[in-house]
Amino acid sequence: MAHPTALTLEDELRAVDAWWREAGVDHVFVDEPVNWLAVPEAEDAAETPEFHAPQVVAPEPEPIELLAGGPDNWPTTLEAFDQWWLTEEKLALGPYRRVAATGPANAPLMVLMSQPLTDEAETLLSGDGGALLTNILTACGLKTDEVRIASLLPSHLPHPDWTALDKAGWGDLTRHHISLAAPQRLLVFGHVTLPLLGHDPAQGPAAFREVALQGATVPAVVARGLDTMLLRPRLRASLWQRWLEWTDE
Repeated sequence: MAHPTALTLEDELRAVDAWWREAGVDHVFVDEPVNWLAVPEAEDAAETPEFHAPQVVAPEPEPIELLAGGPDNWPTTLEAFDQWWLTEEKLALGPYRRVAATGPANAPLMVLMSQPLTDEAETLLSGDGGALLTNILTACGLKTDEVRIASLLPSHLPHPDWTALDKAGWGDLTRHHISLAAPQRLLVFGHVTLPLLGHDPAQGPAAFREVALQGATVPAVVARGLDTMLLRPRLRASLWQRWLEWTDE
């Protein structure tokens, strides 16, 4: 008589699983619900580590370096300012030579450029832009030597970042310069520099009507840069029309 072959544990489990499947049972059911997502409780609550939010330490603010020592160290007279403008080492911006401002204090008009043009050497507007400005001033009934002519930067700077320059203090320094010059009116060439004069960038250039100084305001008007106006005669006519409207106010 042949004896049956002994089954292994694996064979027995397979047989049980097949028997239940044959009977139509393929799930296990329990009466009590089970929260499979619950976090297991620690056996000893005292051993459960407490959660501490990480402490965020704010970095120390970097000290702000004031332009040329800040307003307390800037010249207090126009004559001293003009000399300081050409010699103060901390005002050096690049390889181009600094160009002096010209004209007296309390002038009927102050002309403010964004920066010297590349063809200017000793004085502002000594290049091609000078002839155009002379013609503009003559049409306005003014002589060049009675007008204060200045620039926001002392030397030419290719592709200037005006936002960074304003943060560095060049806007404050320009308003200080205007305060020392104390002109009756201000003509600004170059729209890009208006935020440095306190103009809200959300408003268009046409809304630029004055420059607020400490204890005073100066009536102002803005035009495109002289280098642009040399190439676009229509801009000259537009400036002339605005000048007539401005001076009739």
